[in-house]
Amino acid sequence: VLYFGGPLAATAAWQSVKNGFFGGPAGFEKQNALQLGVSYDLGMAKLFGQYGDVSSSATVDVDTTIVQVGATVKAGLGSVLASYGRAKTEVGAADSTRK
Repeated sequence: VLYFGGPLAATAAWQSVKNGFFGGPAGFEKQNALQLGVSYDLGMAKLFGQYGDVSSSATVDVDTTIVQVGATVKAGLGSVLASYGRAKTEVGAADSTRK
């Protein structure tokens, strides 16, 4: 789903993948993915944001959450770009965070 209206733009995407037979390759059974994004144009600057969640059911369940924010600021003939993102992955009972 896409939306473009004036300075605001937004998108949403979702998918679900199911293995054709139980247990399949490497125990993979099902994966769901959700992606959301938004941007807002302020004229001299544009702000961005993204959220994602991917969950896999397999021999070992894995859930990954992704968050990102960013900005573009006009500077002379070019632009200055800045972005920060974070992904957090949970595997079974274990937990790891990457920056």
